[in-house]
Amino acid sequence: MSVSDLKKLIELAQKALTIGDLERAKHCYLQYLSVQHDIKCVIALGNIFLQEKRPDEAYKLLKDESDLFSDDMLFKFYLKVLQERHFYIEAKQVSYLLGNPLAIEILPIVGSDADKIMLDFHKLNIITQEDYIKLYSLDEETFIEFSKSLLLDPTTNFMVKATLCNDFIKLGVSQKINIRILGQMQSFVPADTSIFYQNSIYKYLISFLKHHYENNPSKLNLLVNEITIFCEVIFPCIEFYIIDADKFARCFIDYINGESDNINEYTKLLNDVYAELYRFNYNYKIKNN
Repeated sequence: MSVSDLKKLIELAQKALTIGDLERAKHCYLQYLSVQHDIKCVIALGNIFLQEKRPDEAYKLLKDESDLFSDDMLFKFYLKVLQERHFYIEAKQVSYLLGNPLAIEILPIVGSDADKIMLDFHKLNIITQEDYIKLYSLDEETFIEFSKSLLLDPTTNFMVKATLCNDFIKLGVSQKINIRILGQMQSFVPADTSIFYQNSIYKYLISFLKHHYENNPSKLNLLVNEITIFCEVIFPCIEFYIIDADKFARCFIDYINGESDNINEYTKLLNDVYAELYRFNYNYKIKNN
């Protein structure tokens, strides 16, 4: 698509907006963004979603952006969408990250509506991303107390637990939080803990795998996914379970490849984690190939 064609799409979108044809304008912006990224178009499309009373679509659109903070217009629109969705928790996380209060007031959902959000969450057998982020509309105290109960519940999916822990960290929660991992009671202080992808042991394991499988990219991708899921099970207490990252990494590879000669203190951990994965029907273990 030529530059003139792209310019024509913007003109058509703006013309459609002047006559209230949101569907036509939306189609033009979507077509433009499929070819070229433009922040102004993202904001314009997001505003259409808001006019259609679809703040969830505006939120999804923004979450595809790699940087929501550098551009002032985009950041302001991001806050507007958080306000529309009542995402009080995410707003608090943004405020904590920036070290400043936000210029816009974002109110949580409270009372019986908040109770319904938590009750509905408890009823779910399979939790999607959209299901989870509804918890962001709770106030901070309610979110923390509800999340603490989930972290102690042995039936809570390990991925939900890992996400809750990351959210506590992003909120800068300074109180000690208890969590049940592999049937054991553990604890951590979110304010003193790195988010999952910044954990030093996890980063070392990824680096180890990339070094050893740089000539086998297909196997590397599988192993990176595997170790990520493995570490999520024991997050945020990875350091408690893995003291010697190099030794664990070698044991992990032997275990995955079905080589049982290298049995050490990490063999039981591997067995325990995979038993946990199987319990939640996550059959991710890679077959030797």
